[in-house]
Amino acid sequence: MSTLNDPLSTDGGLGRRWSILPGTDLLWHPGDDTSLVYDLLSGDTHLLDNLSAMLLDTLSSQPLSEAELLAAVVDDWSLDSQGAAEAVSQRLHNLRQLDLIYLTDS
Repeated sequence: MSTLNDPLSTDGGLGRRWSILPGTDLLWHPGDDTSLVYDLLSGDTHLLDNLSAMLLDTLSSQPLSEAELLAAVVDDWSLDSQGAAEAVSQRLHNLRQLDLIYLTDS
């Protein structure tokens, strides 16, 4: 099965980038280990761990591929590349399930 047609795929595919949903407006309340994020578009409040919050915040600036997000995480966090890849992939999947981000062709 091709992951290019799978809306929940986190492999990114060639030329595919993660982006926040159009029209999303987030209010942040950061904490030590977690952040509360209120989505004005949906009215939902989310409790995110620091890595999920960092990914979402990074994507609010510009769409990025999973590889680009992974590079940012490896630079900013003390995770080995395998651990970081698994963590980033899982967090992207979770953020997608929350309807905060999506994969786009670019």
